[in-house]
Amino acid sequence: MTPAVTPTVRADDVTRAEAFRRACLFELRHLTGLRSTWIVLTLIAALSLYPGVVALFVLHHGEKVTTNDLISTILWSPQIAQVSALGFYLMVLATGPVSTELVRGTARTTWLTVGGRTTAYWAKCATGAAIGAFVAWASSAVELITVGAASFMRQARFTGFTGLLVPSGRLMLWTACWMVLCTAVASLVRNRVLPILVLCLGPLLAERVIALLISQIPGIHLDGIGAWLPFAAGRAMLVDVASLPEDQKLFTSALVGSDLSVPAATAVFLAWTAAAAFSGFAVYRRRTG
Repeated sequence: MTPAVTPTVRADDVTRAEAFRRACLFELRHLTGLRSTWIVLTLIAALSLYPGVVALFVLHHGEKVTTNDLISTILWSPQIAQVSALGFYLMVLATGPVSTELVRGTARTTWLTVGGRTTAYWAKCATGAAIGAFVAWASSAVELITVGAASFMRQARFTGFTGLLVPSGRLMLWTACWMVLCTAVASLVRNRVLPILVLCLGPLLAERVIALLISQIPGIHLDGIGAWLPFAAGRAMLVDVASLPEDQKLFTSALVGSDLSVPAATAVFLAWTAAAAFSGFAVYRRRTG
């Protein structure tokens, strides 16, 4: 009997695309194997069901439910929380894989498994972005379905479905970028707590303080610089102030902190995300594990 010969696969035989795909699967398996991942996703699912439950108690027979009634809920109230509140839950999934490995000294194991720092970093970014976009889509779908079911049970008129598709798409894109930003910040700071503080305090306080300080520099007219900062652009990307009723525009515009149009804000936020991603990569590739 002739023994079976098993071909030897060398590292050189694996294409970059295949190596990247394997690295993404490695990151996905790592995340799904953590208890914290499922706790966060369960909490997001419960919060996504909340609008439908509330609708059962507040809707009346024949009442009309419109896009404006639901858009803030679908977007997780970005003008109130200064970022979409969904981002606060998802940042745990985006910062954890980087911070934990760097702090515990296990990053080198990951690099050896997936084939290097470059592949590992961009796999973390891609996996995080995909998870963020999927969770945003799923939460929007759950909210729309539950509110629609509550409207049907209360015999209310639910007319806001089609008008929420575009905002839901913007939320998916914003969430994907947010996950990349979280990964980049975690790569820049070798600490488990500091990236969370930066990502929480940045949109809530630091960005507005920075914009105020820059506008006070004598001889330089940069009063509108705040509208071009990353989190302000992200809010303007999510909240289309121009489409709001006149009595809501002034107050909402002050909360958003940017007068950019949705396309311009989207381009600015994408540019900031790319800059942060490459900055994080420049630092991450020099880490020693």
